[in-house]
This record gives sequence, C-alpha cells and structure tokens, in this order.
Amino acid sequence: METTVGAIHDAYRGVKEILEGVKERTIPQLGKYRLAKLHRILEKQYAAIEDNRSALIQTLGEERFFDEAKTQSRGWGIDEQGPNMVKYVEAWNAIRNEPVTIDVATIPLASLGDDAVNGLKLVEFRLLDQFIEG
Repeated sequence: METTVGAIHDAYRGVKEILEGVKERTIPQLGKYRLAKLHRILEKQYAAIEDNRSALIQTLGEERFFDEAKTQSRGWGIDEQGPNMVKYVEAWNAIRNEPVTIDVATIPLASLGDDAVNGLKLVEFRLLDQFIEG
C-alpha cells in the first residue's frame, strides 16, 4: 500500500486508542483481530517516525526541567510562541507528507461492526481512512 508517514502516524494512534478501550466497544471479534494485526504492523513504523519527530524537537527545542537546578527533566519542548515553532511545523509537515510503502491489507468496513454508539467514532474512521475499505 502506498501511503504517507503522516497517515501511518495518525492510524497507529487511532488503532492504539481503539484497542485500549476495546472492552467498552461493540466491535466484532474479526474486527478486533484485524485492528490488532494492523497495530502490530504499524507499531514499528510509528516508533521510527516518533524517533525522527523527537530528534526534530531536540534540534529545534530545549530541554525543560521541573526544578531550577535542572536536575529533574520534563523532557524536550519547543516554545509555542518562539521562532522555532514555525520551523518545527514546516519540518514536521514535510516529514508527514513523505511517501511510504507498507505491506498491510486494508480492513473491510463490515468487519468493524455497525454500532453507532459503542463502535468506532468518526474521528477514528478519519484517522484510519486509508486502512479501511468498503
């Protein structure tokens, strides 16, 4: 399947959220299986994408600390009002738009069920768009 880095990033996050709340969902077993399989395939790609995103943040941002002595790190971040935020957004969008080929089968829409209340949410369908057919 031809897709983009951004589509993989978004789909992984969507699948992860679905699977974390699967007990409260009305999704058929076959749909759960296919979502779990998609999660497993996307996970390695997602880890590499996040490594690149973290490196970008470390390049353009600064390490933040809980204390003035700078002994307890809160992680890295970019000032939302600073000039590097524009650079980050531009670079991240360029990364997200990079084409990627991934060996994954699309999930038939029917396998995900039709429960409008406890099934997949609209935002999840949007995140998984390229990975669902039907």
